Amino acid sequence: MDRNFCGVYYRELNPEFVGCEFIFFFFDTFLCGGRVRRAVDRLSLEQLVNMKILFVCGGNVNRSQMAGTIFKSLVPEADVQTAGVYPSAAGERLVDVWPQAVSAMQEIGFDMSKNMISQLTPGMVESADRVVLMGAIFGGPIPDYLRNSAKLETWDVPDPGYEEISVEGARDIIVEKVRELAICVQKRLQ
Repeated sequence: MDRNFCGVYYRELNPEFVGCEFIFFFFDTFLCGGRVRRAVDRLSLEQLVNMKILFVCGGNVNRSQMAGTIFKSLVPEADVQTAGVYPSAAGERLVDVWPQAVSAMQEIGFDMSKNMISQLTPGMVESADRVVLMGAIFGGPIPDYLRNSAKLETWDVPDPGYEEISVEGARDIIVEKVRELAICVQKRLQ
């Protein structure tokens, strides 16, 4: 089958042909000036820019805030939100409500001093490409719109707010999980 590739017609090769990648490289490099690879790179960047990830925990004062801050530093192009299912301090600054989390993150070079506490809404879940529930939620049931979301992934991060773990212990688990997620997301887009 004939194809138009960067303005050059060529015969489509059998996909099992060992030299397909070389042929692609040849066409792209010598006939197209690398435009195809640059277009693919831009597509990946656009997917990251348009990617919306939502981190959720109970009160939006520890786990989801830490995860969101770390993920945003690793994938700055992504649209990152955090929220709590049952936040008692929605609309307040995190540093005024839970300074321990801010201090724990400052120890490893992250600034959460300007983060605000947010209430989870169905619209946040609906608009996200991926939703990460940090673990158990205390204070009530998980809302159906969150529990039934096909985008939901649940991590098992103990809640320092209920003394299940230290703030630093939760932070260290979150650093590893977020790093793995960032690598996974970036690999998928390559």
